[in-house]
Amino acid sequence: MKCHIDALKDQRYIPDHSTEQRHDNLDMVIYLYPGHDSLSSVSAVCYEGRRTKPSFNLRFMSKERRSAYVLKWTEDRQKEVDAKLADRQLKRDFKTTLTVGSILSASWGWEQTNVEFWQVLGVKSPKRVLIRPIEKRLAEDGDHSRNGMAGKVIPVNDAFLDNSDPVEKQVSIGNRITFSKYRRLSPWSGKPQYCSWYG
Repeated sequence: MKCHIDALKDQRYIPDHSTEQRHDNLDMVIYLYPGHDSLSSVSAVCYEGRRTKPSFNLRFMSKERRSAYVLKWTEDRQKEVDAKLADRQLKRDFKTTLTVGSILSASWGWEQTNVEFWQVLGVKSPKRVLIRPIEKRLAEDGDHSRNGMAGKVIPVNDAFLDNSDPVEKQVSIGNRITFSKYRRLSPWSGKPQYCSWYG
């Protein structure tokens, strides 16, 4: 941390007569310096990571106001760092609760709402499962559109789609599986899902 802060000094604006405050745990350095346009003003400039553009470069009417701003800034950054560390720990500790036979569903689409169901065939590790797509059918008590192009569907267990193969996938927190940005599987709620096939 110290090495790259020192290495970047020639590429950053560091005011004359400034006092350096390093926050190595936040990968941040702040320079406190006298204001140029008023004898009573003070200033502070902050750099984070390896960026040469300051995160802020501000003038304050008193040292107290500057101290309060810097404290709030560093506290907020510390909260962000703590949240990221906690999230990483959750991801490391996560173990799927999916079991053989669990049903997953995804709903996606723009002009029409596509619904697909997948069934778990095996649990390969605490974070990986083997899944395969299954058929769906209209729910007997579902609401259907008058033109017959929309309705509510439910999965058909063990009715695997023809020409489909099992796929091993990573499972994330919430027992979710991601195929793409707009196509994610999550545990089926057990309720019929709206589906349309026009567009």
